Amino acid sequence: MSSGKPDVILRKYRSILFSALAVELTTFIVSLLDPIIAGNRIGIGALSAISLFSPFISFSTFVAAVINTGTLVNYTLMIGKFQKKRANEIFSQGMIMVVSAGVMMTLIILLVKPLFISFLSPPAEVEGYLNRYYNIAAFYPLLFPTNCILNNIIVTEGGEKHAAISNICCIVGNIIFSFRLAGIFGIMGIAAATLASKQFDLSDLSTEEHSFLQYIVERLMTVTDHSAYFSTTGYNRNEMVFKENKIS
Repeated sequence: MSSGKPDVILRKYRSILFSALAVELTTFIVSLLDPIIAGNRIGIGALSAISLFSPFISFSTFVAAVINTGTLVNYTLMIGKFQKKRANEIFSQGMIMVVSAGVMMTLIILLVKPLFISFLSPPAEVEGYLNRYYNIAAFYPLLFPTNCILNNIIVTEGGEKHAAISNICCIVGNIIFSFRLAGIFGIMGIAAATLASKQFDLSDLSTEEHSFLQYIVERLMTVTDHSAYFSTTGYNRNEMVFKENKIS
């Protein structure tokens, strides 16, 4: 074993570690930004309203984590076994599950709104803020689960730096949008800023030569056409790294 090979593995490990931390910290930081900005830009009533909505955010995070963890573990296992067909099926299944879960959670959150607000019976000021924030934040689960699984799959494919940059842009964008929109639309602007930053993150999640939409279409199309499974840049890059650094 040459002395250079452990260095290559160590650099790859650090790259994936820092990128994975960036992906996970984004969720935590974004969840803190809304109440912090609302409290400073609008007032304590807005801060209370966002805090009342937080259980729905926590629930969507939990659902996304469950689907994402199961998909990622089985996906990487099949890649390691070179079972290309099965890995494709697992990815497609995970995508269908996160999209379906996002739609279902959004519908449930919208349907239980009157009952939820009635049960809490907040003060009039807080209720007004909650109503306005609720109308936009209810659509957060549509984007978050999909964003979560794509981030981790792209890291797995070798695009860890791109995923990390995308998440950093998401945080910075959320801060900028929140401060700007809060002054114009109030608490609705803060909720819209979170959705806009997540949409920006999704649009930016691409490999070096494949746009986000192309990436999804190609992956889902390979459910029926498995011959093209390793056709994307990420897999070609991983195959080359594997071959060049294979330990005899």
